[in-house]
Amino acid sequence: KGWKVASVGNAGSFDYEQTVLRFKSAFKKFEKVLSQDLSDDYSVITSSDDLEATDSADVEVIVGAK
Repeated sequence: KGWKVASVGNAGSFDYEQTVLRFKSAFKKFEKVLSQDLSDDYSVITSSDDLEATDSADVEVIVGAK
């Protein structure tokens, strides 16, 4: 759907029940559309913990069990 995946890796744990989105504050404007794009295949929530300005990613998607 046009999203650029910069890198892929493993989460710190494997106990994510839902798919979790995290954003840098400047990229929160993409929350609704990304959530909609993923919601056909995943149960999506947005974390209350934003990414730091120094993080390499602008958006982080942690794919959960659902």
